[in-house]
Amino acid sequence: MDWRPGAPRLPDMNNGAIIIRLFCLAEACFAMTAMVLCIAEFIIHRPIRTPIPSVYWPAASLGLHGSRKVRRIFRRLIGKAYRKHFWNPAVNSLLKHRGFDRQRHLSTSNIHAACSAMVLTLVAFFIYNHLYVGALLLLCFELTFNTPAIILSRYLFLLTYCRKMSRARGAAPGPNAASP
Repeated sequence: MDWRPGAPRLPDMNNGAIIIRLFCLAEACFAMTAMVLCIAEFIIHRPIRTPIPSVYWPAASLGLHGSRKVRRIFRRLIGKAYRKHFWNPAVNSLLKHRGFDRQRHLSTSNIHAACSAMVLTLVAFFIYNHLYVGALLLLCFELTFNTPAIILSRYLFLLTYCRKMSRARGAAPGPNAASP
């Protein structure tokens, strides 16, 4: 190493500095992803069709669960409470959309998934720095806004996908159909 005055020096890198830089790098990646998704959705009007993974996606399949009680509870919580009183007035009234739109629900789920990853990374960063009040406030925000939005938009995506699949199966001739 060159110890002459004026020679460039590498910054001292301890474990804490490395972890903080990794948090910052992850935050930058998630912020850029969310920005690209928002530009594609709201400015260019070309939603990204590839689903971005989220930890909340398994909860969306409860709306299509085999048990009727589970489906009913899910639809009351997500469908009636959240969608009717928060999501519809905030989103659908501005966009003037009616019915189910598979592309829109998938891209909305993608935007919220990227924002959720950003918020959860900030929560981990706050906990690492012993800022528990900030972490708690961010978790409250996450559970109030991002989590139900991801679950609802993913559920609507799955619902429209299942409807399209059932229509395609209904139009196809069955195995017992008479051949001409």
